[in-house]
Amino acid sequence: MDKIISSVAHEIRNPLTSIKIYTGQMKNKLDNKEFMIAASEDIPDEIDRIDGLIKEFMEYTSPRNPVIVDINLYEEIINSIKLVKLQIKNIEVIIDIDKSYSIKFDISQFKQIVLNILLNSKDAVKEVESPIIEISATENDEDIELYFKDNGYGMDADDLQYIFEPFYTTKISGNGVGMFVVKQIVDENGGSISAESDGEEKGMCIILKAKKGELNEEQIVNS
Repeated sequence: MDKIISSVAHEIRNPLTSIKIYTGQMKNKLDNKEFMIAASEDIPDEIDRIDGLIKEFMEYTSPRNPVIVDINLYEEIINSIKLVKLQIKNIEVIIDIDKSYSIKFDISQFKQIVLNILLNSKDAVKEVESPIIEISATENDEDIELYFKDNGYGMDADDLQYIFEPFYTTKISGNGVGMFVVKQIVDENGGSISAESDGEEKGMCIILKAKKGELNEEQIVNS
């Protein structure tokens, strides 16, 4: 917890410093149109950074108990993708999931982890000419394994081992909280999560294991 609090303080201090610089100069630059425009654009962005960090931190420190139910895996993946369709509109998303697969998971928390993983993949493929995110699933004795694979530039072994650690990130603008929260949620729902990479320029694969559920009659009709 000491490490987390120290990291939060560090992450908040950066945007606060930027805001302080702007506001400290503002009274002397009220007639400087370019400065005032820059301030009006940058200050809200810095405040959003702080707000986003606090929200994700609170998700970790005060998580609600999951309400675990049987959910149709394919349907919830589709529903989750709809929430970020604008952010990933230029990315080809390939889904290969049997529509009969059901898992035991909290619905809203499942959406949260899918969104985090998709947005993480979006950042990973932003420099790729033909970006692709593949989502597939396989069935085992007691689990469903869900795979999220992108064709981004991947991570080397040294970085990969820390992907689920709090505040570890290789992104310039990232805070390293998203994937950490994903792991916490998966653990609380009785699953497990891991990451694999084929190395630079070959992308990365996030593997989520969730307990198998049972489709009810309504789910069978809808699927």
